[in-house]
Amino acid sequence: LPSANQIHFTKLKGGALKLLTMTIWNQEGALTRYQTSRIYALVQSSTASVSLVSSICILCMIYRSHQRLFTTFNRLIFGLCVADLLSSLALSLSTLPIPPEHVNPINAIWNARGTVASCSAIGFMTFIGTSAVPLYNSSLCLYYLSVIKYELSDEVINNKIEPWLHFISIGFPLLGGLTILFLDSFNPLLTFCWIAPSPWGCGMDGDSPCKRGEMWLIPFVIFSIAPLIVLPCIICISMCRMYSTVREYEKRMQQYSTGWRRNSIGGTTNTPEEVPARTSPREHDDEHDDEHEGEDGVSQENPRGERRNSFIGQIKQWRRSSVTRNRDPDPFERFNNNRNRESRTILYKAIAYSLAYFATYMFYIIIYIYAFVGIEPGFALEILFRIFTPLQGFWNFIIFLFPRVNSAMRSNNGDITWSKAFFLALSSRGPTLSAQNNRRRPTLSLRSSLRNALDRSSLHLPHDV
Repeated sequence: LPSANQIHFTKLKGGALKLLTMTIWNQEGALTRYQTSRIYALVQSSTASVSLVSSICILCMIYRSHQRLFTTFNRLIFGLCVADLLSSLALSLSTLPIPPEHVNPINAIWNARGTVASCSAIGFMTFIGTSAVPLYNSSLCLYYLSVIKYELSDEVINNKIEPWLHFISIGFPLLGGLTILFLDSFNPLLTFCWIAPSPWGCGMDGDSPCKRGEMWLIPFVIFSIAPLIVLPCIICISMCRMYSTVREYEKRMQQYSTGWRRNSIGGTTNTPEEVPARTSPREHDDEHDDEHEGEDGVSQENPRGERRNSFIGQIKQWRRSSVTRNRDPDPFERFNNNRNRESRTILYKAIAYSLAYFATYMFYIIIYIYAFVGIEPGFALEILFRIFTPLQGFWNFIIFLFPRVNSAMRSNNGDITWSKAFFLALSSRGPTLSAQNNRRRPTLSLRSSLRNALDRSSLHLPHDV
């Protein structure tokens, strides 16, 4: 087997890549740094490119839609996609912006053709994108929480809440990125530029001083570790509160809908068997017939023993009340169904975007935990990290497009294929702004909504609602 210097010389002269690929294993039988960086870089570039295309598609769909940036949701999704576009573009370049460090190709990073300045610039872009994405995910959860739990109006959300969501989602990454850039702490890792000293491991043993990034640890903890602890807590708490609120709505509406049905029978809460009979002339005659019954329960005028009591009248009365109830439908029923459906839809979308966040950053968090306890992540975990971490844009695209695909299938009564529905959803411009305004989301308070429904009935709402 030729030596490393001979391989490097041959590569420079004739580009003999076959000789170079013969040395992918070192003497201990493990992958060399060059080979692992090549595998990691190819995987990372592939998934990041998918996420990049997905984010661009969402931005184009928002631009083509009737609503564009006139709604809070579209503006938050726009910010989320722009942040993912920055991070995906930076990660798709993989090792290209990294400056070459070693003359020996076996210990070098694969395809490292950049400079210190290019690594700092791409590291800044990566940090801005990967920091703003989870912040916008949390902003979506807080927006949904304000809609479902606190039932705030669009005007309050647009003027008092949304500006702060954008300010924090953009301001915090910019502050952190400029601070790290000022401290020269954007340096190369194996396949991307991130917060690290240069060279890696310097300053820990005291023998090898750092050339760049001596104070990398402080901004790393503040701007990278702290959000990984705080933001998942915000998302989980928001999900729990939204779910409990939706469940409370459903229980209360079911309670008052059941109460209305009972009161509609005769103004009381009696069951059909307990409703007193209002006698008709025919029923009045039946009651007089009962007075002639003997001790054996057989009527003297009815020798066959046909017993006539008030139970028949109760059944007839209950049937008449059922007809009346059908003419006067439950005022809660339509409101209950619409409100539960809209609340559930909002809740499911919030859960979907939250799951996209955890699917993206799950292995990212696991690797940090491994590093904190001093465990080597291993080849499989590094591969999973580079597969899932750049895919935030892809998950957003699936969640954003799925309602449109489902709507296309329903509008065609399921007579089209999923692929055709997919292309119809891509070309769709979504609902118009006027249609969106007419189809109001459930921001009206529960008490007010119930009272509006009760105005059309004789039931009075308790004060403890």
